[in-house]
Amino acid sequence: MPELSNMPPAERIALTIRRRIAEETGCPSSAGIGANKLLARLATKRAKPNGQFYLSDEEAVMYVAGLPVRELPGVGWSTDGKLQELGVERCDDLQKRSLSQLQALVGEKNGESLYKASRGIDDKQVQPMKVRKSLGAEASWGVRFYEDEGLKMNDFVRDLATVVSEKLQEARAVGQRITIKVYWKMKNASMPHKTLGHGPCDIYNRSTKTERTADPKVIAEKSIELMNALKIPPQELRGLGIQVHDLV
Repeated sequence: MPELSNMPPAERIALTIRRRIAEETGCPSSAGIGANKLLARLATKRAKPNGQFYLSDEEAVMYVAGLPVRELPGVGWSTDGKLQELGVERCDDLQKRSLSQLQALVGEKNGESLYKASRGIDDKQVQPMKVRKSLGAEASWGVRFYEDEGLKMNDFVRDLATVVSEKLQEARAVGQRITIKVYWKMKNASMPHKTLGHGPCDIYNRSTKTERTADPKVIAEKSIELMNALKIPPQELRGLGIQVHDLV
């Protein structure tokens, strides 16, 4: 790693933190540095899996121009599809579109966000950490079941519920509401870009109340009940999230 004394302050702080993580946990870490949240987020992607990257204001417009539009926050399958119909695949294509054109396509708020993001502009303020009101876990890669593997799918739900329970116990918290987020394979969906990625999906969220709990069995039982109510065929499940809310 480079010497700290030769680095700008922000990069020096990031490197110091990464070194401490490596020394105390043995784990690699990455850091992205930029003048706003968007640039820092994009820089972090560039820095992975074990590095750091500073994206300056001077480089931002050109750097963002070369990115696929799907790299921008808030651009999902629906928005990406609309943009591709217009021949917009990269951010430099977005930069050629006027604010009014983008707002006519995806709405006033989303259009303005796309217009700014494609130019590296992000005026959202960094918020200080707040007291957590929920904890959860999500898996949306490598989720594949056959038609007759309903029991195996339930085991997958239990495994994810156990992860959530461990997080709650570590935080010494219990929750009173459970929400599942189901990735349901979209009808006639094409193959995902990544072979085991979730690909185009419809997202369904369902919630239920419970007594205060961090018990993995209770979390799993409630989650399976919500899954059963949705009646999703095992072969069409592409991902699942479990969130426990109203923590105390």
